[in-house]
Amino acid sequence: MDTGKVAYKDYIGALTKYHIPVFDRTYITSIDQDRLREFNVKRREIANKDLSKSTILNHNAA
Repeated sequence: MDTGKVAYKDYIGALTKYHIPVFDRTYITSIDQDRLREFNVKRREIANKDLSKSTILNHNAA
């Protein structure tokens, strides 16, 4: 029986496809507003489309 949340699969997907490639070896303490703005631009480039608010909220939760 699987006891993990279904959303965890979405979180893993977001981290693998977007967060890890963009932030790679960046210390979390080095992520500031400029890096987050850069992430938003790159995330849109990776997706090749505008992401829904729901998707963005899912990424933020991850």
